[in-house]
Amino acid sequence: MCDLIDQLLDNDLRCIDSRSKLAIGTSDGESVSIDAYNSRVLIAGPSRTGKSRLTYGILERLAAEQYQSCVVDPESDYDGFHGAVTLGTTSHPPDIEHVLLALQNPVNSVIVNLVGLSFAQRPAYFAGIFNILQDLRLSTGRPHWLVVEEAHHMLYPG
Repeated sequence: MCDLIDQLLDNDLRCIDSRSKLAIGTSDGESVSIDAYNSRVLIAGPSRTGKSRLTYGILERLAAEQYQSCVVDPESDYDGFHGAVTLGTTSHPPDIEHVLLALQNPVNSVIVNLVGLSFAQRPAYFAGIFNILQDLRLSTGRPHWLVVEEAHHMLYPG
């Protein structure tokens, strides 16, 4: 026990790298992976190049490893994602409290469907939910992954 405390104080447990790797593809015949926890990934490119498909595949792999994710989805691309709770409809935006309640259960991944919000309302909604998700992550370590699909929808100046 003292050794563990010493390692925590000395190097914040960096010498114990128990994080699992998540395979995301290959490059030149070599496997490409990312840390399954505490990674930041930007997927960008022109329309119809497979960005959402790649993201969907990563989310499937994360779910298989029992990582919790929260997807902010302004175009309803992830409705029906297997094993996730979808909140929000075309006529009703998701209540932030319901999102938080769903994420309290570590088994739940959540799709936050923003189709019920106008384009101009999305940045303010995202700012509110982002702060709450950050607080949740600080207190529980979850959700492990936050995916902001079509991020430009969240940056619209109004």
